[in-house]
Amino acid sequence: MATPTYRKHEVQFCSEVSKWADRIFERNPGLPFGSSDIESYGTGSHKRQDFRVYERKGGGRGQIALCGEVKLPGTHQGRSPFDMALMQDAFDKATKENCRYFFTWNVEHLEFFDRSLWDADAMSGCCLWSSGRALMLGGSDSTQGWTAEGNRYTV
Repeated sequence: MATPTYRKHEVQFCSEVSKWADRIFERNPGLPFGSSDIESYGTGSHKRQDFRVYERKGGGRGQIALCGEVKLPGTHQGRSPFDMALMQDAFDKATKENCRYFFTWNVEHLEFFDRSLWDADAMSGCCLWSSGRALMLGGSDSTQGWTAEGNRYTV
């Protein structure tokens, strides 16, 4: 009998997460997010973004609220969500979309970043939230959640 395999392709994984996220957004109309998608081409680029989350908007899809890059464990960039090439790629794609918040995720660890803080002295200065540990930002617990404020999100 063959040994079962649990390997997934990155696109298949992101597709499942997108469906899951959309169900959460649909069931929770109070959330500022309305929908998600995967593998969308970025503005002025032939590079695709792995995962995007859009603002909630009454008549359709709102602006991009969050975008990021996903790498599966076992791949070179999937060893750590703090891989510099991975973080730079996610930052560059967020910049082209004028999206303030971005993330890197190696499926084991998820890291949220604020693009406006990218030039901070320490990496923890631009990392808003890290799975497995809460980071303090400006004296407040950054895991409290996201609230809509105009066209941007603040923690």
